[in-house]
Formats: sequence, structure tokens, C-alpha cells
Amino acid sequence: MADPGPTANLRQILLYRPGALGDLVAIIPFLTKLRQTYPAARIHLLCSASWQWIGQSLAEETYSVEDPRLLPLFSGVRANHFPSPSAGFDMAYLFLQNRDSLFEQGVLQFARAVRWIQTRPSPELRHCRPTPKSEQINIRQFLHDQEFDGPMPIPILRLPDLTEGRPSFMPATTDPGKGLQEGQVLRGSVSSPFDSGTFASKSLLCIHPGSGSPAKNWPLENFLEIARFGRMRGRRVVWTLGPADGDLKDVLCRQLSGDEHFSVKGDRICADLTLAQLCALYAQPEILWLCNDSGPAHLAAALGAHGIAIFGASDATLWAPQGMGRIRILGKRDAFPAVEEVKAALASLAKFD
Repeated sequence: MADPGPTANLRQILLYRPGALGDLVAIIPFLTKLRQTYPAARIHLLCSASWQWIGQSLAEETYSVEDPRLLPLFSGVRANHFPSPSAGFDMAYLFLQNRDSLFEQGVLQFARAVRWIQTRPSPELRHCRPTPKSEQINIRQFLHDQEFDGPMPIPILRLPDLTEGRPSFMPATTDPGKGLQEGQVLRGSVSSPFDSGTFASKSLLCIHPGSGSPAKNWPLENFLEIARFGRMRGRRVVWTLGPADGDLKDVLCRQLSGDEHFSVKGDRICADLTLAQLCALYAQPEILWLCNDSGPAHLAAALGAHGIAIFGASDATLWAPQGMGRIRILGKRDAFPAVEEVKAALASLAKFD
């Protein structure tokens, strides 16, 4: 691993962070400390094109990891079309689970130095220090401590384009029938949460019943029970679903179409929201969120919203979302929480709304 020389002179820094939404959100403390350490530096971020809207608030320049022009880097060859600064990068941080010498060689064609940041703990030793045990540390702390000493900054995602909980460029209405099969009718509509105006000043319960893996999903009937619990206590229920949740959406639509608790106008199933819309939803002032171990949980927490993250198939200490809000972590590996436990946590959080 090359020595970058005097680190105080770092002016152009590249971060390569592929992966899912939660993976990007998890590096916020690392990025915050990076800015504190090198206040004059210009940050460049390589992430998935799907998350570049958030990336633009984290870095001065963002690029897509899916750009085919970057492929030569993985063979150790310079990518001639990569828009690097004229003098190159002073440092490139590569967030990868396993060190890739060829990729490092390619990046070194336009960077003075590279540093490998391991993306999750393993029982093996890293080149620079022992890897902490996952039971003892959160993923944000794990990433931070590979490069920095001292306390880790609190994960805070600041999105300057959000005004009163809605990006200023967001239209007030969207297609209310998007995602519905022809002829399908619901008592609770499927739409954007903004089609009837924002939910500002309304008490919301935002439920995301999906995740990147079905094994991490709490049973849908449990989420439905919590939604009824929240509805009877005056909360408007918003269900969010991602592009990978198509099967879940069909089941949910069938369930809610015959559920009297969802006959009140204002309940929503929001399928395939843009990232900006999802952020705007979580930025509402009186929202509580309920998610599996998923990207939306990490996003909501980083935006400061109060909520509950449900675990049952992954390490709850390592992957717990963190932020400024009150966050309850329920369940653990191989042990999902009971419905009554989630109800109690929701009732407790509602007191602070």
C-alpha cells in the first residue's frame, strides 16, 4: 500500500463505495471525520447510480460504479475516460470486503496512494490491525476505526434540497395508479405520499416490510398487526416497497383491500418511490418508522427519525441503524421479536413524538 506522503496536503480524495443503500449510508461517519481531518479536501465518490442523489450531498463530485468505462481498472489498467482531477487524487479509499491488488494497481494510475477499507469484520487479520469481532462493534465504528482514532461522529445525513420535508423540485402529484394491476381496487390507495399534499403535521407510521433478503423479513402478518395497532391509535399508515418487493406488494394489496382498518382515506402503499421521495417521507416531523434490517432503516435513522429496526437473520449489533433519533433495535440473529414487544416499543416511541 503506497505512502501518500504528508497527509495534511490531501486536497483531492476519492472514495470507492459500491453496494446497497445501507452500505453507502454506513460510511457517513467516515466521511464526516474525513472532512474534519482534511477541511480543504475535495471529496469524490464512486457509488451506485441508484444512490447518487444522496451521494451529491456527501461529496463534491459523484460517479457511477456501473460506468463501463471503469472496467479497465479491475484489470490493473488506467481508465482513460475516468474524470479524475488534472493532478490526480492524493488518496483513494477502496471499500471492499477483500483486497483487490489488480484494482488497486488500476486506481494507482491516477492516485498517489490507495487504502483498502474492509467492509465488514472477519476472523482474519487485516494488514494494518486485527479485525474487531462483529459482536463488539457497529459497522460504522468498524469502518471509522480502520482509518481514524478518537470518537466517531454521530451519523447525520443532511440533505439541503429538502424543504419542509419535501425536495423543492418534487411535483405535488404523481400517478396514483402506478403499480396496480388492471382492475385492481383498494380501499387504501397505492400512490405517492404527496398526491394529496404532504403529510406534514400528521402522525405517520411508515412501514417498510421488505429488505434485500427474504430471510431478513419479519412475517407480513406481523407488520399488518402493528399497522392496525398504530391505526387505532390515530396514526396514518404508509407502506413503502422497493423494486425487489413485487411479490410482497401483491400480497399486501390483497390483504389491505379487505381490511377495515385501512378504509380511511390517507393510508398509502407507496411502491417504487424515488430516493428523493423516500427521504422526504422520512423527513416528516412526526413520523415513526418500522423496518427490517434494510437500506430504508439506515436512511431513516441517518435522517434523524425515530423508529424501530427488526432483526432476526443478521447481527443486530453490527448492522443496527444509528442516528440522532430514538431508535429501538428489536430481535437478534435467529430470533425475531414478538409482536407484543414491537407494540410496546412503538407505544414508547410515540410518547416522544
